[in-house]
Amino acid sequence: MKSKFIKILTLFIVSIAFLFPFFGCKKTGNGDTSDQNVESKSDEFIYITENKEVKILSVKDKTIKNIVVPKYIDELPVTAISDHAFKGCKNLETAYIPNCVKNMGYGVFSGCNSLAELTLPFVGKTNREKVGTKLYTLGYTFGEEPFEGSDTITQYYYFDTLDAVESADYCLPISLKTVRITGTGNTYIPYSAFRNCTMIEKIILGDGVSSVGTFAFLGVTAEIVWDNPKMDKIDEYSMSDYKGTAFNIPSSVKTIERSGLADCEFIQNIDIPDHVTTVEPYAFRGCFSAESLKLSKNVKKLSEYSFYFCLNLKNAELKDGLEEIGESAFMGCKALEKIVIPKTVKYIYIGAFKNCDKLKNIIISGDSDWICYNSSFAAKTLSAKTLSDSTLTAYYLTDRYSDYIWERL
Repeated sequence: MKSKFIKILTLFIVSIAFLFPFFGCKKTGNGDTSDQNVESKSDEFIYITENKEVKILSVKDKTIKNIVVPKYIDELPVTAISDHAFKGCKNLETAYIPNCVKNMGYGVFSGCNSLAELTLPFVGKTNREKVGTKLYTLGYTFGEEPFEGSDTITQYYYFDTLDAVESADYCLPISLKTVRITGTGNTYIPYSAFRNCTMIEKIILGDGVSSVGTFAFLGVTAEIVWDNPKMDKIDEYSMSDYKGTAFNIPSSVKTIERSGLADCEFIQNIDIPDHVTTVEPYAFRGCFSAESLKLSKNVKKLSEYSFYFCLNLKNAELKDGLEEIGESAFMGCKALEKIVIPKTVKYIYIGAFKNCDKLKNIIISGDSDWICYNSSFAAKTLSAKTLSDSTLTAYYLTDRYSDYIWERL
């Protein structure tokens, strides 16, 4: 019995001695190395931890085809990707960077000449969080060093004013076809973000995208897909000079700001859905290829020059609820042949249909007289009977009284 007890005691002591290194030996205070800048390795990535966050330095296998950066490594959030982290991964085809990443290094994907699909939480170095943040473009993520299979494009970036614009010649892989920006809940697509990225075929903006900067898609031909973004407006000049053939207005948008979709010369049709309530000046100016327009029933005013110089616009469907047609709203729409003015329209401003050379048929709904006036000329009253002649009405609005304000009586 005594012998058996001694054996059990001996086994217990040996077990404690074996397990001792795993308990109570972690350094604390000044000697604690658990949150220092120490390089480590996971199965795929080389990284450092600092301030209880992880920064990816590199990938271990440079022949990797697919990179999925995890949200956590060693139970710590991954918040940064180092400069040139994945440089030279020539077999890389897809890459996914999670929303927890707050900072992207310069040239992360430099030399990745097979990269076809890229998912990022934002465009550039970081998401704009405060005034004064330097706003980089997509090219920043690829850098300026040419590589086999790259295309050099000029992009512009700035702080928070156009007075401080700078440019760089970035090198992007011609293999890049799809870019998804998931957003972090309040993500801003910066000025010139995708400018001249003609190799991209599809750009997907996720539900974390809240606004788009000036000329973000200038020269871009890619299809733009809206994946439930939080935008409530098409920002001023944000889509100007977009070169795609179609554009769908996100369901969250209520306002199309000044020149928001101006000079989109290849868009075939302009469809303004009913959730849009405001169309600001020059919103669709110079959309040369657009042949048809469908206006939201909730837009009460077409601002000045809204569809100015839409040369090929043949059909314009205006809906009841519209109250004002602004100055030069359809000026220079030379293909427009017929239009119906809803009975709810109270004002037609100077030059609304001026230089619409083929417009020979204007029907004004509602049995009302109108008064035309101008500070330089005497007022002229036009009866409902006179205006029942749609050809004569067209002559008056496009020529004879085109420089007058028209008011329904």
